Amino acid sequence: MLTKLKAHWHKIGLARKIIEIMVAVMLLLSTSPSLAVRFSILNDAEPAVAVSCHPKYDPDSATILPGTAIGKWVFPTYTIYPQRYTGFFHEDTGTSIVDFQIYRILIFNVALPQVSPGP
Repeated sequence: MLTKLKAHWHKIGLARKIIEIMVAVMLLLSTSPSLAVRFSILNDAEPAVAVSCHPKYDPDSATILPGTAIGKWVFPTYTIYPQRYTGFFHEDTGTSIVDFQIYRILIFNVALPQVSPGP
């Protein structure tokens, strides 16, 4: 198995090596919910916030945020606490985001930014 992997690695070109490494890193970054939140922030071009934030599970915001339940499923929500960070500016919504809803697909997690309801 290892010899086949080495032969494959030597046979492919540089561009494909880079693509395979990026796909492997993306899959590894989506194995836990907090890493999925960081990866989502990193995808929105906020590397400083992605490295320094500490996303935590927030059981209260899963019931507060709209659209968090599909049928009987309630999806967990992770929060970057506003006490430490003001969140990050999300270009699509034009607001500061601190809540992320987690969707699990097999062993991988996808974190989607959620706009918190205003006062």
